[in-house]
Amino acid sequence: MSARKCWLIAVVLAAAVWAEEGSDIKINAWGWLNFGRVGSGYTQQAKGAEKDIDFTEEWLEDFSAGIRAERCFNKTFKARLHLGLTTKYIVDNPELLSYEFWKRGWAVYLVEAAIERTMTFSDVHSLLLEFGYFPVRYNPEAANLGEYLFRSTPYPTVIESGFELADKEKLTGLHAGYKMNFLDKSFLKADLYLSSAMRHIPIFDFSPAIVVAGNLQNFVELGWGMQFYSLFSIDETKTTPGKDPFRVSVYPERVIYIDTIPLDTITYLKDTVMYDEDTQVVRQLILRDTTFYSFRGIKTMGRITLNPRAFIPSEALGPEDLKIYAEVAILGLKNYRGWYENIADRIPIMFGINLPTFKLLDILSFQLQYFRSPYWNTWENMWKSGSCVPYQGLMTGATYDQYNADTSQSKLIHEDDWKWSLYASRKVGKHLRFSLQFANDNLFKTKYMPPPPTQSKYTEVMRETWMKDANGKEKWGMIRDWYWMAKIMFYL
Repeated sequence: MSARKCWLIAVVLAAAVWAEEGSDIKINAWGWLNFGRVGSGYTQQAKGAEKDIDFTEEWLEDFSAGIRAERCFNKTFKARLHLGLTTKYIVDNPELLSYEFWKRGWAVYLVEAAIERTMTFSDVHSLLLEFGYFPVRYNPEAANLGEYLFRSTPYPTVIESGFELADKEKLTGLHAGYKMNFLDKSFLKADLYLSSAMRHIPIFDFSPAIVVAGNLQNFVELGWGMQFYSLFSIDETKTTPGKDPFRVSVYPERVIYIDTIPLDTITYLKDTVMYDEDTQVVRQLILRDTTFYSFRGIKTMGRITLNPRAFIPSEALGPEDLKIYAEVAILGLKNYRGWYENIADRIPIMFGINLPTFKLLDILSFQLQYFRSPYWNTWENMWKSGSCVPYQGLMTGATYDQYNADTSQSKLIHEDDWKWSLYASRKVGKHLRFSLQFANDNLFKTKYMPPPPTQSKYTEVMRETWMKDANGKEKWGMIRDWYWMAKIMFYL
């Protein structure tokens, strides 16, 4: 019997024992099928060193099912365990050496596992204490784009979105949430988080965060948040790679910015890395004239939601219709010499509106995003090289000065500054929900590719990597590129 089957049996038995010890337990099950297709995109004319996969006209499909158990030990204390089972079908990738990559496989994954205690003080004040692996969502109107505080990294500056991902971000650690209800349909709340990194490197670094929000008369809601990303480091040489002497000696261009040292000094450093005395001399020179890039950074966001329905008592409109909302974030308050000199390049802005459907749909959301980062929106360098600098396509490994020395064509990437999303959802009865999305967003290819270290890439579905057309010109996808995705979901 495989280890996976043994683990599944152990989980089922543990759940059975858990349920037998107490009667106050709720068990829910669900399943869904995602399917869609990339409609319009730039078709590659040639393959370059990147060997990226063109998703134009590819079908995207995956299926998941799960079970959620919640046990209440008393009125204030409960525990949650949520497991999922998923499969996926990769795209028709001509780079694959074997068709075995298409063989269906199943994987068990953890959706949620946490304990919580809720304390109420009269009808006004309440306090929630939570520990474990739990979902977090601070902007309920973000149907796709937005939620930048926890769906991003500062250095490199990368954001993520995609079909029904807005409510699927998870944190591992501690959460304390305070809420005060006052007046009528008004509240103030504050949430504190201390989370350990599980999705992105540096793995296990701790990041404290605060999110506050206030709602007045169900008409205007304001929110603000800040996260100190990787504030507490487990290994400083991983958080700030330039503090690792070996990495500085092997590829300094990926971990530091050299202000005054000529390139032949870097060559000298590589040649003399085995000689302690010479290496120490050169390293001291670099420490004096070098900027050390770090994954550590401060992220902050602000948001606003206006709900005209608070003053339009129409029964023809749904509760989510006509909401207008926006969110802006700064992903890294610190500027670095070289790659991160302009803070405006790290500011994504989202604004949207819930269009009226007169109860035909639960929600019809249209969103726009402006993010003027001049670099690729990808975690390629982070995962492949442990590097904080942006990914540079075919010039990966170049210093900042080398990267900008080639004036034959612009290296600034602004064709993808604008993103858009149209999302619709409708629940039918108590057990079915249908949703559909058309978008050009920040959906990554990774989940539709074989696992690393084979063909897996961290680039976006909607934009090409640095490829050249038939005339040798480097070209990128445009805002007119799009995909659609649909979901059929059941609840039990």
